[in-house]
Amino acid sequence: SKFLAENGHSVTACDISQVLLKALKENSHGLDIDIRHGDAHNIPAKDGEFDVVVARMFLGHFPDWPEVLKEMARCCRRGGKLLIHFTSSENADFGRKFGGHDCGFADGPDLANPHNYYASASQSQLQKACARAGLRQVERAPNTFFLHNRLIGHSLGSERYDAYQKELAERLKDVAVRDFAVWFEHSVVRHMPVWFSYYNVLVLIKIR
Repeated sequence: SKFLAENGHSVTACDISQVLLKALKENSHGLDIDIRHGDAHNIPAKDGEFDVVVARMFLGHFPDWPEVLKEMARCCRRGGKLLIHFTSSENADFGRKFGGHDCGFADGPDLANPHNYYASASQSQLQKACARAGLRQVERAPNTFFLHNRLIGHSLGSERYDAYQKELAERLKDVAVRDFAVWFEHSVVRHMPVWFSYYNVLVLIKIR
């Protein structure tokens, strides 16, 4: 919300956590941010209130994510856009098929472990959810290649993957490494197939 507001947008920020909203209020003085308390299944907004609805690393936390997507679409005007961060089941399938190693991940569609739950979806599943919500997908691009990538994990196996994640976290403290990662994302990753990384960015348009 702060990033969008700092770049000239009028923003409405919504969350279920009062603590998080209080922190945002204390750290967003001078920014055009309307802070609202509410949950994803009943967003405190009128039908068609927003030009754009943004959700980063959020939607997949819900086992009933198609219903949450439908509620997000309700708040968006016809012709408006939804920018959604979601995970690619194609990446997970590709990693299992060709990686050669079992690997445990901290996030995944594991209903037995709800604190770490994160859904993934295929193109056909996304299309069905979009159709139900009155949305049309206009872009789906891979994103965040170095983090939680199932292809990397299944290629390394659990032990080496854990070591890789720790080393990556250390190296990303270096500004030059972060700059390279951003360059790589913009110049290479976004042009690759959706299975190239676990995270994808979806651009959806509301058609009804």
